[in-house]
Amino acid sequence: MSQLPFLSADQTTAGTFSPVSRSPMQRLQRDHGARFETRDGWELAVGFPDEAAMLQTAGIVELPHLGKLDVRGAGARPNAAKVLWYQMTPQRALCITLAAETAGVRASLEESARRVVDVSAGFGSLALLGPRVGELLRRVTELENFPASGIISHIHGHVLTIDGGFLLLYPQEYGHYLYELLLDTAVPFDGGPVGVDALPSGGIW
Repeated sequence: MSQLPFLSADQTTAGTFSPVSRSPMQRLQRDHGARFETRDGWELAVGFPDEAAMLQTAGIVELPHLGKLDVRGAGARPNAAKVLWYQMTPQRALCITLAAETAGVRASLEESARRVVDVSAGFGSLALLGPRVGELLRRVTELENFPASGIISHIHGHVLTIDGGFLLLYPQEYGHYLYELLLDTAVPFDGGPVGVDALPSGGIW
């Protein structure tokens, strides 16, 4: 057996070793005073100083623990409570759910869809919450009539509507750039970073 737990399959499957994923934005979040907790295999920023005030204008929440599925063909929308469904074309959709529920939702979709691909590692996700996030969003994209796909500050992404705001999906490699850009853009609105615990009781669903 390897002396390195992460190389030992028996330890990962037996539950004695639990890897923790971390966002590339974690250092920037620490600089803003984030408080972290480990949940569902992710170390998440759950709270920030003064986040209640941020939510009164424009709060920005990173959600790295969401699962994302690219669904091709005429698949039926899964009958699950915690799912966001974005029908991009008649034959293609994005399905967003919790990481812990991704495998089950994928299995359900595969019963009717032509192809289902887990693209969770390829997409980052940020929620914009508060009464002024519409104004903030207009400063970084010309998109309107959401949900919509297109350019968000020079990168291609997707904007979905959620309770109290918007959900942004973007290529993971641009996450730090987009997160920092949105934080800077939120300053004139007295907005800023918000932790996942500040989401409405129903989350983004």
